[in-house]
Amino acid sequence: MKVTWFALGIMALLSLGTLMFIPNLQNIRQHQTKKTVVNDANVSASSGLTVAQVLATPSAYVGQRLCLTGYYEDSSILSGLAATADVPTKTLLPPIIWTKLNVPRGTLDCSIGVGNDERCFGYLTLCGRFDDVTTFSANTNAAPVSGFGVEEKYQYQLSL
Repeated sequence: MKVTWFALGIMALLSLGTLMFIPNLQNIRQHQTKKTVVNDANVSASSGLTVAQVLATPSAYVGQRLCLTGYYEDSSILSGLAATADVPTKTLLPPIIWTKLNVPRGTLDCSIGVGNDERCFGYLTLCGRFDDVTTFSANTNAAPVSGFGVEEKYQYQLSL
């Protein structure tokens, strides 16, 4: 009988522990999709950062290869990473870092939106070179740009 009471006690503790996490199930589900999509062997010591950390002092990271964690959205006009998002509508909230990376669709929650446009959303980690539009042309010998993205309206970019 001692083993039975011991087993029941363990099961009760496990059940209680599970109940304590029920209010956080949405948060747990939301972060289970977090994956490193692009693994770059040349990532600097500044990897493992959140989008919020980098955008707090972006000039400290310009030109570096980083791994950034945040909300990701991909559609015909946006491929971006942000610190915050309206999760129910799967929409990034500014500021947004434009991304020029190939993100496998299997890591994202995708749906068909207005005008038959595929929109994908997720919380993940992307690795690449971080740039600021104000220093991009000088640092890369590229043609001057007014902003990153299809509409050239994003100040920051993460690219291979």
